[in-house]
Amino acid sequence: MTAVAQVVATGAHVDVVGDVTLVSGLASKMSVDPDLLRVHPASDAAAAVERAARLVREGDAAFVVKGSLSTAELLGGLLRERLPGRSSCASHAYVMHLEAFGERTVILTDAGVNIAPTLETKVAIVDNAAALFRSLARTEQRVAVPRVALLSAVEKVNPKLASTIDAAALRVMWERGQINDVLIDGPMPLDAALVPHSAAEKGLEGAVAGQADILVAPDLDAGNLLAKALIGQRTPAMGVVLGVGVPVALPSRGDTVDTRTLSFFLAAHLAETNQLELERTW
Repeated sequence: MTAVAQVVATGAHVDVVGDVTLVSGLASKMSVDPDLLRVHPASDAAAAVERAARLVREGDAAFVVKGSLSTAELLGGLLRERLPGRSSCASHAYVMHLEAFGERTVILTDAGVNIAPTLETKVAIVDNAAALFRSLARTEQRVAVPRVALLSAVEKVNPKLASTIDAAALRVMWERGQINDVLIDGPMPLDAALVPHSAAEKGLEGAVAGQADILVAPDLDAGNLLAKALIGQRTPAMGVVLGVGVPVALPSRGDTVDTRTLSFFLAAHLAETNQLELERTW
C-alpha cells in the first residue's frame, strides 16, 4: 500500500480491488487522497482478477498492478480472461539501471513467469522484451534495434549444457530471418554480455558482445537469481509482465518500495504507448 500512496501523491487516479475495509483503513492511515482512490470489493483472488479484467475491458483501467495475490493467481486469471492484444506467450522483464556496468540500463528476462522455457517460448520471450525495449528507446527519427545476449555459463556450445544449445539455435533462427528487428548473439556469459574487455578476452566480437541491451536468461531460476543479485537494495529497477493483453506491473515480493513504485510507472508508460500505437493504426 505504500507504493500506492506514493503513486497517488503524484496526482494519479488508482483503482484498488480487494477488501474494502482493509484497503480504506490503510489508505486513511497513509493520508491517501480519497478523491484519487477507488476501492472495488472482491471476496477472493478469483473475484479480484475478474474485477480487474472487467475494469480493463470497460476502459476504466489501462494496466494492472500485482498486489497481495500470488503471481500464478494473477497471471493465470488474466490469461483465462483472454484480454484483447495478448501475445502467444506471457513473460516477465526487469528494466534495471546498472551503475557497476557503466551506468547502463538493460532489460533482464524472464525472471518471473516461464520456469523452463522451450525454444519456441524463448522466441516469444525475445519478441516481448524487444517490444518493451522499443517502447522505451523509440525516438521520432528511428526505431531502435535492441542487442540481445542469450546468457549461459560459457560462450561455446556444449552438448551437455542445454542453455548453449538453445542459444545457438536461436542465433541460427535470427541469422535466417526467423527472428526479426533485433541483433542476437549467444551463448554468452554475463560479463561478456555487459563488459567490452571481458568479451574481447573471451574472443567474442560483434554488435552484441559487451554492449547488450537485453539479457535473456536460460530459465527462471537463473533469471530470478540474477535479478536479485543485480538489483539488491540499491539498483533502480522496474518489473513488468508482457504478453497478457495489458501491461502488468509485477515486482518481486522482496523488492523495495521504490522498485514497486517504478514498476507502476513503467506499466503506465507501456499502456500509454500501446494506446498511441492504436491511434496511429486507426
